[in-house]
Amino acid sequence: MTLSPIILFVYNRPEETEKTLNALRQNFLAESSDLYIFSDAAKNESSEQKVRQVREIIASVEGFKSVTTVIAPENKGLAKSIIDGVTTVLEKYGRAIVLEDDLITSPNFLSFMNQALNLYENNKQIISISGHTFRVAIPKDYEYDVYFTCRLSSYGWGIWLDRWETIDWEVKDYNSFRWNLKKNLQFMLGGEDLPRMLAAYMKGKISSWSIRVAYHQFKTQTCTVYPTASKLDNIGYNTKGTNTTRRKIFDKIDFQPSNQETFRFPENVVLNKKINRSFLKKYRIINRIIAKYLIIK
Repeated sequence: MTLSPIILFVYNRPEETEKTLNALRQNFLAESSDLYIFSDAAKNESSEQKVRQVREIIASVEGFKSVTTVIAPENKGLAKSIIDGVTTVLEKYGRAIVLEDDLITSPNFLSFMNQALNLYENNKQIISISGHTFRVAIPKDYEYDVYFTCRLSSYGWGIWLDRWETIDWEVKDYNSFRWNLKKNLQFMLGGEDLPRMLAAYMKGKISSWSIRVAYHQFKTQTCTVYPTASKLDNIGYNTKGTNTTRRKIFDKIDFQPSNQETFRFPENVVLNKKINRSFLKKYRIINRIIAKYLIIK
């Protein structure tokens, strides 16, 4: 099995970074995998000490086939850091597994991601692989360890160069899309929040790489592969996170680290209606309103 390189983006969370690395090095395939760590520079003085602490941690990382650290001299911000870093590694390897500094992985996370990336490499119906899943309703007679949806995940994901390099990061056709009600409604089939998020990005209200990938995924009508049991958990729901400040109701998962090393994948890409209904419920506007005001413990 061809093993994909791992990309880890870190910033100013030393405790979370250490936990993320500790879990990752316990993966079955860690010692055979190349790890690239991209460290963004401090945005302001208040972040400088934490950034230095993170850089001390990543200076002595062991447990992988190789470790390459890339230290940014100036602050790029999360979106630009991810786009630049992923592009650099993909151009060298053709595929990659991507993590941020607040994700605890199961020991079989890399096994799952690599098997999926190998199996679906030539299937252009698939744009990405996710190692994360929400709590969704899986039918009792469902025979596979994955399901498909029309929306990507930014929590522990994998992608190939030939998909990544076709993304229009400038969203050049946005003006024609903006006033097209039919297309906006179609985009909402992947989540009622998507058109609003894209508009917020285009107005400069948010900085997001993932909404641009989501828009590209909509235009290309491609799918993301999700595990039926999550291979990771997000520990970054606090005031130190760049884009998250609380544990949202739609992000509750059943994370149970497993020793399973081989997985059942369907060759044909077919969306299961029951699973997709359950998945997309997380993105209904009413659920997001509830999530904004409630903390789920």
